[in-house]
Amino acid sequence: MTLRLAWLIPAVLALPACGELPSNGPLAGQILASGEKASAAEMAKEVDTRYAIVDLNETTIAAFSRAPRPSLMQRFGDSAPAPSQQIGVGDTVSVSIWEAGTGLFAAGGGGAVAPTGADGAHSVTLPPQVVDQRGNISVPYAATPIRAIGRTPTQVADAIEKSLTSQASQPQVIVTVPESSSASASVLGDQTGAARVPLNIRGERLLDVVAQGGGIRSQPAETFITLTRAGASETVGLPTILQNPTENIYIQPDDTIYITRRPQTYTALGAVSSSGELPIDQDPFTLAQAVGRSGGLAPNAADASAVFIFRFESRPVFQSMRPTSPLLASRQPVPVVYRLSFEDPRGFFYAQQFPVRPRDLVYVGTASSVEFLKFLSVVRGAISVGTPATTVVSGG
Repeated sequence: MTLRLAWLIPAVLALPACGELPSNGPLAGQILASGEKASAAEMAKEVDTRYAIVDLNETTIAAFSRAPRPSLMQRFGDSAPAPSQQIGVGDTVSVSIWEAGTGLFAAGGGGAVAPTGADGAHSVTLPPQVVDQRGNISVPYAATPIRAIGRTPTQVADAIEKSLTSQASQPQVIVTVPESSSASASVLGDQTGAARVPLNIRGERLLDVVAQGGGIRSQPAETFITLTRAGASETVGLPTILQNPTENIYIQPDDTIYITRRPQTYTALGAVSSSGELPIDQDPFTLAQAVGRSGGLAPNAADASAVFIFRFESRPVFQSMRPTSPLLASRQPVPVVYRLSFEDPRGFFYAQQFPVRPRDLVYVGTASSVEFLKFLSVVRGAISVGTPATTVVSGG
């Protein structure tokens, strides 16, 4: 019996260290031991490898609820376009002139002449013309070109009447804009049809213009809309606009709307039933949904108290949680490991409120007892190999 046990000592000594045993990731203690406090050797390196450990609790969840999110409303406001239609360069203008009795346009020299009415009045409609680069249009018998840019059709009609008063008989003018290239917005992107959409005088909202420009081909959760106006841009997800009608703001002339598709994914690793890169197809998408999509914690392997989310957090959000952290002086964005325990019943509620973002890494640690069982299985294998030789010796 003594000789048999003697074989166990060299067998155990020949085993690999715990760190060399098969593993699907670090233990909870290893993650927590490498937090903000770095060793002297690490501090001497040019690359700072420190990260923060933040527990998910009421304070953390509240910090996320206060965090600013991209907003078209906050960036651009929601003012409707001016109710009067101002004419711009490139717009097509149509001019109709009425005068009493016989006058300048009775012979039809300027365009199509309507029949003379019972009161002797007649009208002429000039051929449509485009406002030139100088912002002017031409009217027969007017002493000078008529200024159109920056004016409404009514104001242009008044200017034409004044220019013809000394020559025409009681002229009355109507100006319309059949086509307006200046009062329009551009819709671009790989998820819609490229178009220049004219804006109605009553005002057009973002989703109305997108619909006129060809609609959207991708799923809402992976669709992002970028609005560019006067040199400023803001990007928001389509679900944000659909869920919050105030984000469906009025579009202004010369706005550019760019629609793109960005597949949203996160990664699940460690002691989960199904690890890998998984889709985020809802907004909001919570930690509870992320764990559920990965199949839940692996039975007989997961450490329920060691659920971690690895993320590069924005500086404003991290500062609201850790205003005195030394990482604020050196890291932007800040590497953060959020920790949650499902052994605490409150953890299930926190998991339903914590938002998982694209490129997050959700890691579930392996229970230390599982690592010990791995060790015992290796020991058992070593003993089984040594047993025949032990039997021979003891039989001698």
